[in-house]
Amino acid sequence: MSSRQSLLLSLLSLLPRFKPDPALLPKLQRVASANQQAGLPGWTDVVDQLDELQGVGTPGPKKSLDNVQGSIKAPTGNSAAAGLRKLRRYSSDAALCKESDIDQSTVTEQYGLTIGGEKSVHRALIDCGLKKATTKSAGLGIDGDPADVAQRIIKRLGAARAALLVAELTALLTSNDSH
Repeated sequence: MSSRQSLLLSLLSLLPRFKPDPALLPKLQRVASANQQAGLPGWTDVVDQLDELQGVGTPGPKKSLDNVQGSIKAPTGNSAAAGLRKLRRYSSDAALCKESDIDQSTVTEQYGLTIGGEKSVHRALIDCGLKKATTKSAGLGIDGDPADVAQRIIKRLGAARAALLVAELTALLTSNDSH
């Protein structure tokens, strides 16, 4: 028996009697999740038991989709914790990924990178297709003096792209004049 297996067995035997320290529990969950994502056998049970322990001391039922089948499809909230729950749920459920037309292996990879601290939750959700990337508006006002507007366009787009824009505008205006 390897040292990892003996550590896993002793951890599993201690977990039912474990009184969670609020500062220690998230660290244990990160370690267990990382080992689970690495594909080490037995760590799924540890993750499940740690999740159950997290619910100890909180009133009422645990608010997760595991307890509420089919009533909602996404965790509520826009926090990093909600994003992690979403990544974990999709990484472990092939049917959910298929329903959303998302590659499960990509979600699993992104979840592992997030747990390992290599990627933010927001970036992982975007990279695996669970969240749309938002783009900022150009912030170009088209009202005002034409010379000022032209300067803002050149500053924002660069001279070459601004010249292409001028050519397209000229083509559109000349074609509209002939109609």
